[in-house]
Amino acid sequence: MLFLLLFAQEAAEVTRLIHSLGSEKPEERQRAESRLLELGDPALPQLNAVAKDPDLELRSRATSVAAEIGRLRADREHDRAEKRRLISRPSPGPGPTGAHDRTLRTLQPGESADPEDVGSDLPPDSGNSPLVQHQSYSLQGPEDRG
Repeated sequence: MLFLLLFAQEAAEVTRLIHSLGSEKPEERQRAESRLLELGDPALPQLNAVAKDPDLELRSRATSVAAEIGRLRADREHDRAEKRRLISRPSPGPGPTGAHDRTLRTLQPGESADPEDVGSDLPPDSGNSPLVQHQSYSLQGPEDRG
């Protein structure tokens, strides 16, 4: 019963947000777009239904948000597959940095990698690196595992 109530509330919120995509106020449209992107896949059926709306501007914005949700989902799926591939890849053995038998682990928010763990082939973290902003990983050798 609680699930149905939450589902109905979410559907009502999506309806309100889609209506806000057609607002005259740019900040209201931006807030609605951001929230719809946060909701993600559950908002897609209603966003796709707007594809038949006679309001060209609303239809265009809803289509754009739906496409972005799809792109974000594809990125997440790609990242999961890449992480699985990297984790399952056999260790190349000793390399130029002496790293061998390394495993990949996800860094927690706010945690930074030990510079010796990231290897010499990566630039120093400037805080603006797309690799660092996207998802942070740290390599651990056998001596680091507990």
